Amino acid sequence: MKKNLPILMVAILMLGLILACGGSSDDGTSGGGSSNSGAIAGAWENDNDNTVGIAFGDDGTYGIYKSGELMAEGTYTFDGSTLVTTPSGGSGETSAQVEINGGTMTWTDPDGSVATWTKQ
Repeated sequence: MKKNLPILMVAILMLGLILACGGSSDDGTSGGGSSNSGAIAGAWENDNDNTVGIAFGDDGTYGIYKSGELMAEGTYTFDGSTLVTTPSGGSGETSAQVEINGGTMTWTDPDGSVATWTKQ
């Protein structure tokens, strides 16, 4: 477990950078069910690093993978435009604006950084 700890920390930091740490979403959306989870549900690969993937379940859970190994997991809500994630262990919510067009998902965090993902 000790040898996997640095990898896990990197994965958690990557999610924080991608989703821009900073609390709940601007529109007050947090917790509760996801009315539009079907649009985001499935496996996605990061366009900048194809060894990084994220899988969103229909049940409101997610997992982050690096080279196929689970690095972090938690719960999420998605209302069709705002994605809010909470890692297991409750180390804080992160949020991003999300646009899904076909098999491409674009995340924009509050500081304007953009990440794109391709549905697998």
